[in-house]
Amino acid sequence: MKNLLMALTLAATTAFTSAQALALELTEKDVENFIKAAPAVTNWADKQGQQFDSAALLGAQGSEQNNKSMSDSAIAMLKNTDSYQQFADVISRYGFTPEQLISVGSEVTAAYLANVKGDLSAEDKARVDEVMGGLQSLSGSSNKTNSLLGAMGSANQASEDVSDTNIALVEEYMPQLKKLFSVLGQ
Repeated sequence: MKNLLMALTLAATTAFTSAQALALELTEKDVENFIKAAPAVTNWADKQGQQFDSAALLGAQGSEQNNKSMSDSAIAMLKNTDSYQQFADVISRYGFTPEQLISVGSEVTAAYLANVKGDLSAEDKARVDEVMGGLQSLSGSSNKTNSLLGAMGSANQASEDVSDTNIALVEEYMPQLKKLFSVLGQ
């Protein structure tokens, strides 16, 4: 249980938190390209300073209800600062537009969380849900880490609504995703 909570905490600090996107069915290429693109996106956002939240750029939504508004907000911020094209250039190497990256990232992360929670006992799932519910209150915080942790708490709820197809596909990539999340979480 302790390792699971540590893994979830590390995942939260990587900006790969999300909620259910518009019922996107992932492909192997989507997942592989997301894994390749994530470090570049995080690096780009970090170089921009506090101006951009890499969590939002990678599909970190607080809940399904505000998925579209947060996506629109991230895209609008890019466009308002004339950074859209620069960001698009960074991620086009991986086959995404900014809008596609947000959608794919949202589904990958929700499916990742569903897989992590899938092997837990009912008691451990209840503990995770309790902890993640507390983290959800941090969503929207001006503090970058708290904002990511809050989005992770909200994404925990979204992981319940992921398609079985996406969960099965992402399960094949769990070793790479776990490694990616742990490296980016340091």
